Amino acid sequence: MTNSKNKYYETIEQRRLYLEKESKIRQEQYELEKEIEKLKKDKLKTKILAKDKELVNNSLQVVNKNKLLNGIIHKLKDINTESFDETTKSQFTKLNRSIEKEVNTDKSWKDLEKHIKNVHYDFLKRLKEKHPTISPRELDLATYLLMNMSTKEIAEIMNVSSRGVEVSRHRLRKKMGLDTKENLVSYLMSI
Repeated sequence: MTNSKNKYYETIEQRRLYLEKESKIRQEQYELEKEIEKLKKDKLKTKILAKDKELVNNSLQVVNKNKLLNGIIHKLKDINTESFDETTKSQFTKLNRSIEKEVNTDKSWKDLEKHIKNVHYDFLKRLKEKHPTISPRELDLATYLLMNMSTKEIAEIMNVSSRGVEVSRHRLRKKMGLDTKENLVSYLMSI
């Protein structure tokens, strides 16, 4: 009888250990699934930021094209058309109008700004809640930094010098209470 009691307790103990192991495995599996989900979200976030950066660069090219076209329009206005015959004058006027139309119909920069604000709405909202004194211009800077854009790219977009971007970054760090050892981009990504 003692032997069967011992076997009974051994079986119960084995069952308890088995259930503990099973529970531990389930917990580990749950944690792994959570980690996989987090990695997927991080990867998606990184992809979105990369696509946004690509979109910004494409829009920047369009803006630069428009600057070039505006320069051409300006030069065309300086041309004296009095010596042109009627056919040449007509062709010249059509050319001028088509260039102006190209510049005026392009609204890619406004579309880009709208897209960035929509895609990064939650980030901008959390940033504004955490740092209520942040200005709209600083929100733009923070978004470009979040997109991992270079100082040169940001300078071109914001129409300031590279030094101006550095000064703005410094002011932003100061407003957020970050010391010099803390990485600004990492901080923004954590928001």
